[in-house]
Formats: sequence, C-alpha cells, structure tokens
Amino acid sequence: MKKRELGLWTPLIGFDVEKPDRGAAEYLENVGEKPDSIGLFVYNADIINYHEEGMPREKKFPPDYCNYYGSPQNDLRKRQDWTNYDLRALCHALKRHGVKTYVSVMGNHLSPERDDDFTPQIGMFGYPVKQDFVMEHRELAIESTKERGYIHLLKRFQDGSSFGDYFIRKALACVTDYGMDGLHLADAIFPHSIQVQHGDFSDDLFGRFAAHAKIEPPAELSLSLRDPASPGVAARAEYVWNRHRAAYLGFLAGEWEAFFTKLCGAFHAHGKEVMVNNAWTMAPFESYYRFAVDYRALERAGVDKICVEDQATILYLSEPGSRYRIDELMAAPYLIRAYAPGLKTLAINYAKDSTEEGSIINHCPMANEREIYALTSPLYISEQGAERAVEGFFVCLADSVSEAEWSWLNKRYEIAFRHTAKRTLSATLVFSDGMVREFLPEYMQTRRYSAHKIVADLSSHGGKMGAVVRAENLDYADGLIFVPNIDVLNEAELEKVKRYPGGIVYTSVASKKPHFRKEDLYFEDPFEENPDYRMCVGGVNLGDFDRSEILAILSAAEPPARRLGASDSVPDSEYWMQDLVYRPVSEGVLKAAARLLFLCSQDIIRVEAGTLVTLYELENGMIRLVSENDMMNHYKTFRVYVRGKKIKKIVNGSDFPVQPLKLVMKGDAVRSNIGGEEQLKEAVGFVVKLPPGGCSFVDLELK
Repeated sequence: MKKRELGLWTPLIGFDVEKPDRGAAEYLENVGEKPDSIGLFVYNADIINYHEEGMPREKKFPPDYCNYYGSPQNDLRKRQDWTNYDLRALCHALKRHGVKTYVSVMGNHLSPERDDDFTPQIGMFGYPVKQDFVMEHRELAIESTKERGYIHLLKRFQDGSSFGDYFIRKALACVTDYGMDGLHLADAIFPHSIQVQHGDFSDDLFGRFAAHAKIEPPAELSLSLRDPASPGVAARAEYVWNRHRAAYLGFLAGEWEAFFTKLCGAFHAHGKEVMVNNAWTMAPFESYYRFAVDYRALERAGVDKICVEDQATILYLSEPGSRYRIDELMAAPYLIRAYAPGLKTLAINYAKDSTEEGSIINHCPMANEREIYALTSPLYISEQGAERAVEGFFVCLADSVSEAEWSWLNKRYEIAFRHTAKRTLSATLVFSDGMVREFLPEYMQTRRYSAHKIVADLSSHGGKMGAVVRAENLDYADGLIFVPNIDVLNEAELEKVKRYPGGIVYTSVASKKPHFRKEDLYFEDPFEENPDYRMCVGGVNLGDFDRSEILAILSAAEPPARRLGASDSVPDSEYWMQDLVYRPVSEGVLKAAARLLFLCSQDIIRVEAGTLVTLYELENGMIRLVSENDMMNHYKTFRVYVRGKKIKKIVNGSDFPVQPLKLVMKGDAVRSNIGGEEQLKEAVGFVVKLPPGGCSFVDLELK
C-alpha cells in the first residue's frame, strides 16, 4: 500500500508537444514513479475566463500558458507552441496512465493606473504577460494602497453581476472539456498577494462591507473613488484597518467561504476536485490576520486539498539578509492539519524553478533533504490514532527535474516514508480553534506571541514538537503536552487539559494564567512590566527533571534588544515576507521553556541545550531521533547520551554518514562502531554528524 501522495506542479514546457502523446509517457518515465496527480500550470487564469464551452475550435496558446510567465526555456527544452487541443490530448494521455490532472492558475497582474492605458504588462521576471481579461474588466482588479493589482474573485462586474459565479461556471466547463480532474488555485488569484490592510477598498467591496457591518462611514469615504472629491483608497484603508479591522477580516473570510462553498458544490456534483495553496507560507492565525484566509472555513466549504508553501530554504536564499524561517515553515503544515483536519495536507517540496532561477536540489541539496524529513515526521493525533500530519508532497516545479535529480528526490521520499511512527516521545502540541479568530483581539491589543510564533521559537531552541492534537482529542494523546496561550482555550478545553494525567507545560500572559492545584515549575519574563503582556510558563505533573538547569538559563537571561510601545501605535508589516509584528520576549525565557520541554518529554537521551532533536517510537519498536543542523555552511557534530538502558542496535536511517555511527564509551572516549554487540553493551551514547543545513535519522533499539 502506498504510504504517501505525490503531486507535481508542472508548466506545459515540462512536456513535449511534438510527441503523439504530448510527451506524457516520456515525462512519467523520467519521474521514475507514477505521481498521483499533476497540476498543469498554465499560469494565466484567462484560460478559464475566456474558455469556450465544448472547445469548438482550436486556439493557439499565448506564451505564458506554455510556460510560467512566458519565459523562453527551462533546463531541458525551449518553450514550445501549444494549443487547447494539445492540452486536451495531454490530459487524456496522462489519464490513460492513471494520473489525475488539475488546471493550475495564478492571478494576472494589472500595472496600468489609467483606464485608457493598455500597455502590455511586463511580469516580475522581465517577461511579457498576456492579461486581456483583467484589462477589459478593470473593475475586477484589486484597488489598494499598494497598486491597482491582481484580479479579485469576490468582486462584481460593472453590471453588478458576480465575477465569482462567472468564474465557477467557466472553470467547471474548462476542467470538463479538457478531461481534467480538478482546479488548483495558487498565488495572487487565491490567496491574494496584497495583504488585507492594503486592499481591496474599491467602491464594490467597501460598500458591501459597510452594509454587512451596518456601519456608516464618513460621507467623503462613501464617494466613488472616481469622484474628484473622494479622499481615495488610502483614506478608506486607514479607516477600516484602524476602526473596523476585526469586522473586515470576518467579512472577507465569510465572502471567501461563500465563494468556495459554491465552487466546491459545483465541482463535486460533477466528480471534480478543488485544491488551493495556503496563504503565502502562513500558519492559521497569520493567514487570517494578513489575508482573511480561514483554513477552517475552506474545510467547511469543501476544499479537497491544501498545498502548504513551506519552502524555507529558497525564501532565505532569495532574500539577502533575511532570516531563515525554517522553524516557522516546518511547523505550518501540522498546525494547518490540526485547525482543518478535513483538508488533505500536502507539503510543497521546492526542488527548482527555471523561471525564477532557483534550484535548491542543486545549490543547497542538504537543506532540501532537511525539509523533506522535517515535514514528514510530525504526527497528527485524533480518535483514529496517530498518523503523519503531512499526507504527501506537491513538487514545485516539476517541469525541468532531470532523471538523476528525480532519483535523488525519490530516494529521500522513500527514506522519509520508510518507517511509520507509532507515537512521539517529544512534546505534543495541543491546538485549539481559539488560537485563531478568538486570539485576534488579544493580538491586536497586546501584540503577544501567537501559538505558531511560540512553537517556532521554542523549536529553534531545541523544544521540538513531535505531534499535534486538537484539545477535544486529548484522550488519545500521551506523554508531555504543550499548550501555548492556554488562556484562549474555552472552558471545556481547559478542563480537559486540567484532567490530563500526564505532564503539562503551558504558556500564557501573567494576568490570565490558569489555576492548577499544584505546579512543579512556574516562571515569567522578568523584563516585561505589564502583566497583560508578560509571557509566563508553567509546568504540571513533570516528574523528576533538573530544575537547576532551567534556573541557570533564566538567571542568565537578558532583556530583549528592542521594545514595543502601545500596540495600537505599532504599524503592521507591509509584506508577507516580513515577520508579523510581535512584542519581544526575553530569549532566556524562550530557551528555558524549550529546555523544559526537552527534559520533561522523555528520559531516554540527553544532549546539549539547544540541540535540535525530535524523538519518535516507530511501529517496529525502535526509537527514532530526527536531528537537524541550522548551520548552512558547517557540519555539526554532537553527542547523544543514552540514559538507563543499553544500546542493542543502532541504525543510520538516512544515507549520511557512510561509516557506522561512532560510539561514546565510559569516560567520554569515542570509538568506531566495529566491535559488534559486546561493544554496544559498553557504550553510553553515540555521535551524530550532520551535513551543513541538513537532517538525519538515527534509529535505536534499547535493552
């Protein structure tokens, strides 16, 4: 039985239009294993907007249908000329091989500011972009403080009719006529590229919001943007974002849910599927705050799959001076799974992109390997038991991956899914829906850490989460649980936590800390004066652990390098690549909390504080250590000490290093593992060596 799903995101240049089957067989042979699905990335949504039902005539495609942004070549071939009939032939050929296909589109960008300017658009990578539909229907473009930008599915035509309804009808006809299995919506059409705080504030959406929220904006804001007396989009944006932020986010999220309910209803009635990307790498709260995209609402609407933009390495390498957001992005998929468990969650494995000129598989392969292993390890716990939070990969982009590169990737996929974990021996994150919408006023008032921010920061300091469980499913969890922002749980969830028989670590703000009958440890950020802002950490039922180590970390804590003023005067980040604004927490508090999670979750191994290790018990009874190296330019070596038991067997679960893992003997002497079972009996630990920016599996059998 196949343990994972494999989807490929592939522009048409990945196939050979000159072959009778348009290159389907050759492409699949190159991949090396049959994918479950292929998102045929025609890029431009005009393939849907202008679709002629029944396809009565053959039409030549513009360059940007044939390759992303119309770029002239990839690693394997020059861009070819395709027609609608060629694409239909390709879909039928792939179907004969048992591969599902989706039409995959992004949003067209509109740069001209004047209605009489029809200058061809030059895309962000310097290639011309065809955008007839949005140029003909300027009323559908986002009107924002940033630019008059991308096409907006929630807007209406000039005559007042719904563009969303039009798009759904055209998309279903398009998918049906090409013989495809579904629709994939990606960057800029859904989710948008422009954050809610900057747009859309057109006459259409602004007017509908005012009516929905039953508010009466100042008279001048209600003037049409075309009226010379109107103060413009910026005035509307400032008014809505500063006075009605929560209401506007709720309104837009509701509009998106209504759109996707219609879309999925129409598609499902015809046996078709709907797949979307998540909102620009965002976990649930940040997605909602920045883009009004609520993953739970998408689940209710019937969306079938979500492809999570978790490409930490390419984002880091593409932005000189940026921060490597590996911990945030590796955590996003399992948080999304916990918030919307009905959505099939696929991780986007970034391999290469010839248009954007990036290739992690060639330029930083060990970081690519780390992403593969780190994404597939965490578990989602429900009444059905524990399973991988990520159900497979969606490879980006899969048009120019060579046979040798596919071989490399497939080997890593096989390693990642070779063994199944029965449970985590690291902390289990407890997730509550209150960590999203109900957390919004808390964040707006205090700029305190979201659950995702807490998880990411603790993870970066060695406080790794091995699994996630929804609060109502706590009966199915065991071991140490971690509850970030415990004060946002509802009463029933909080009682469930308090009745949990195992160890509990939580965070809150000091003014809202919960009452436990007995706590084993409690500490607060000593550098924050306001108890409404001050992070606190508590622990219950923790058993024996080295309290002195935690206290030593806290005693060395230093104040944050920067401070925030009143939250209502703190501007939001302008762009999704910039960190969401949070009130700083002392690094010492984060380090102490991370170490507490490591020490109290298991008593099997010890490593230096800050070492990035997550533990699992595999179905074969062995214990797996998932070890990570944050240093992109250096190997990392560390010692693992086994406590209380003898090593019976030790296996390198990945393919580095080649030599057997070295053993640590009594007196800290390091020896090559060549002495067999007798030598293992005397070992007190072993040495892990990690490649730069990489990750490895070590599997242990203990006596």
